[in-house]
Amino acid sequence: KFQGKLVAAGEVLVKFRSGASGMLRARKTEDAALTQPVGGSGAYLLRSRSKSAAGLVSSLRANQDVLYVEPNYILQVQVIPNDPQFGEQWPLWNIGQTVLGLTGMPGADIGSSYAWEWTTGSRDHVVAVLDTGVDQTHPDLINNLWAAPFGFTVQLGGRTFACPAGTRGFNVIKRTCDPSDDNRHGTQMAGVIGADGNNALGIAGVNWIASVMAVKFLDAKGSGTTSNAIDALEFAVQAKSKGLANVRVITASWGDHVNSKALMDAVERAYMHDIL
Repeated sequence: KFQGKLVAAGEVLVKFRSGASGMLRARKTEDAALTQPVGGSGAYLLRSRSKSAAGLVSSLRANQDVLYVEPNYILQVQVIPNDPQFGEQWPLWNIGQTVLGLTGMPGADIGSSYAWEWTTGSRDHVVAVLDTGVDQTHPDLINNLWAAPFGFTVQLGGRTFACPAGTRGFNVIKRTCDPSDDNRHGTQMAGVIGADGNNALGIAGVNWIASVMAVKFLDAKGSGTTSNAIDALEFAVQAKSKGLANVRVITASWGDHVNSKALMDAVERAYMHDIL
């Protein structure tokens, strides 16, 4: 832990004024076992053989070439109800119906039934779900999952990864083209966004028609590092810049009570690519 927060052991995220040359010098002073770029904003992941996260932060903060250094915080999924019908979807349509013995408040919803009179969604824009992955065979989602129109490559952590046409997203943890869900949280989020509507099956998403991209960086326990969150954001940015997907929105139902400059840089980079 670092100041009471969960962090990856012996790891920090650091950005140098001098860029790669600063990182090369730090490899020796910090007894680095691993150094690799993270995202596209100039930050690096540094893992030490002998120093703790706190020791690395203390040492690197004394280095005048360092713009910022912070632990590689562990992020967690946010708690949501695990009822399979998601509370009978009061948030979408609340007419005072009784669910599990409780009566809803009529009108206490987002007014989706009125919106659906105008549109039930579109596949023109892609929503990237940065989470635990998505069940790619789920019958209520399969029609609304993004698929790569052609084979492509992405550059993450200083390496190039190739994925075939038809890929549904990316697994940042394993660095593979298979973003399958081993926790269910990501699949639930995808369902809230874009479960196939008016199909007499399961639930209805806010969008009955959608294009959902799965980017997995959280593991089976719902945990993931900040560095992997940054690379998940970077995947979405590269997918858009390469013309693979018109990613317009990123959903991130996770977090912690920490202030990460490295993560903020990655969010701002996505924003500069017209991604909310």
